[in-house]
Amino acid sequence: MSVVTGKNINIYVSGGTDNSLYLIGCEETCTITINSEIINTTTRGSGRARGREYGLYDVTVQSNGVMFINSFATPDSQADPMFFGSSILEGKKCVVKYQVTDGTNTRYYIGSFVVQTAVYTGSATGFGTYDVTLINDGELYKTDDLKINAEPSTFIFESTSTVDGFTNSALINVDIFYIYRYGVTRTQLFESIQTLALSTDMPTGTNTVGYHAASGTLNFENALVDGDFIVVTYI
Repeated sequence: MSVVTGKNINIYVSGGTDNSLYLIGCEETCTITINSEIINTTTRGSGRARGREYGLYDVTVQSNGVMFINSFATPDSQADPMFFGSSILEGKKCVVKYQVTDGTNTRYYIGSFVVQTAVYTGSATGFGTYDVTLINDGELYKTDDLKINAEPSTFIFESTSTVDGFTNSALINVDIFYIYRYGVTRTQLFESIQTLALSTDMPTGTNTVGYHAASGTLNFENALVDGDFIVVTYI
């Protein structure tokens, strides 16, 4: 693991005549904020805690630093901080790439953005500064090595009678993180889950649970009764 220094976090923007992405830099700070709307998905089987799911998201990119102007044979062939103000005046969107590197590994987010604010400040002494904020226009994309391989799923079983366990196809050959039991008989968190050779086998020991992967069966040493809930979190 390599630590990333602030100077190795940069933003690139489109806007030049050759359709390239240009380094605007991170003179002082360069921040990306990904903010998600949270949807309440609470049900009777959720218990006392609220259930939640992702909704829409917003992305903002902020950068500020010392002003600079690029000078080339074709003046508008290279972007600089003045580009952001021009984007607002001309009503044009841009592509932004937020890049992080440790010198060996490089990862980034990229997408289309609208310039929300462009602030240019000049003081009697010192350097002129800029401060810009951009907001996303559509999806934000990312490099493949930033993808999450899998997300946990939750299965909830409600017992309506006295049973040793239950079987469900959603639980066939999965990796279980934990099992939580609450309701009439007891509240219990199962982090240790025994492997069952057969779906009819029972776990050994007091208040234990066993899992038969091929059939998606969970059996409990202490039988479930009407009103018990079992929450299984797995991948």
